[in-house]
Amino acid sequence: MNNSVCILDRPTVKIILNKELEMFTVDLLSDDGYNPEGFDEFLKYFKNTWKLVHSTKEIFKLCINLEAAKDNEIPLTAYMNLLKCIADINDILKTNCHCICIFTHDCDKWQDAYNFITKLWNPKDQRPLLFTDKDSEKTLFLQSNKLITEKY
Repeated sequence: MNNSVCILDRPTVKIILNKELEMFTVDLLSDDGYNPEGFDEFLKYFKNTWKLVHSTKEIFKLCINLEAAKDNEIPLTAYMNLLKCIADINDILKTNCHCICIFTHDCDKWQDAYNFITKLWNPKDQRPLLFTDKDSEKTLFLQSNKLITEKY
C-alpha cells in the first residue's frame, strides 16, 4: 500500500490511513472471539486518530470491515460502543469524513437498528452511513458521498 500508514496493527484489528485514496480503513477480524479489552483499545486508537486527522485538516472516507466467522460475530454491545464512539466524534466527522461504510454480515439487521436509534437521537449534520455486505454497494457508496467543505 503506497501512501498508507498503519496506525494500529493487532491480530484482531487494523487501522490504516491512505492519504492518496482519502481512505480511513478499519479491519476488525474477530474469528478468535470477541475481546472486550482489545475492542476498547481499538476504540481509543480510533478516536485519537480522528482527532489527529482533524488537527491536520484532512478528509477521509471511513470504511469499517467487520469480518467474523458466524459463531464469532461481534456482539450487540460492541456495535453499540462503536456507534457511541462515532457519535462522540460527530463534530470531527462532520468536517473531516466524507461518509461511513460498515461492511458486515447481517447488515440489514444492523442498518435497521441504526435507523431506529437515529429516530430517537439524531446528531446534527451526521455524515451518511451505510451497513452493507456487498462490495459493489460499498464501492458505490464510498464514491458517491463526498463532503463539500469550505476551509475551516
